[in-house]
Amino acid sequence: MQVLTNGNRKEEIAITIWAIWFSRNKFLHKRKVLSVEEVVTFVRGYGREYQELSSTLKHLKPRAMINWYPPPPNWVKVNVDARFSATKQKAIAGFIIRNYEGHLVKSIVFAEAIAILHGIQFALEISFMQIVLKIDSNTVIKKSPIDRGRLLGD
Repeated sequence: MQVLTNGNRKEEIAITIWAIWFSRNKFLHKRKVLSVEEVVTFVRGYGREYQELSSTLKHLKPRAMINWYPPPPNWVKVNVDARFSATKQKAIAGFIIRNYEGHLVKSIVFAEAIAILHGIQFALEISFMQIVLKIDSNTVIKKSPIDRGRLLGD
């Protein structure tokens, strides 16, 4: 079965594996069995869509995307980025701190604690006073000075 007209086998294999995984998840989570014809239709449709999009989108060369420049000696550099999807109503933000040699500074626990701080500060700045905080790091929770009697579980 040829999915892509450009004959890129790696892309065809990746799309087919993804379709099989999707079919497996449909069965495991919704007990819906997809027929072979449905999986093949999915693979061909996604292959056409992928090919159309990849021919119109301009991709940066990997070297052009790698442009981190170190800070001066004994300084650190904080790189931040954020994305928002209006259709999915989801946002994500992140940061990384590196020293002048390019080594990461602090730990993931520190990063999560800072993210919590900024999330709460932002919610308060836009006038939300009742905030439910979802934290998945037990280490941050254990080291937190927050009054656990005031926390809501989920």
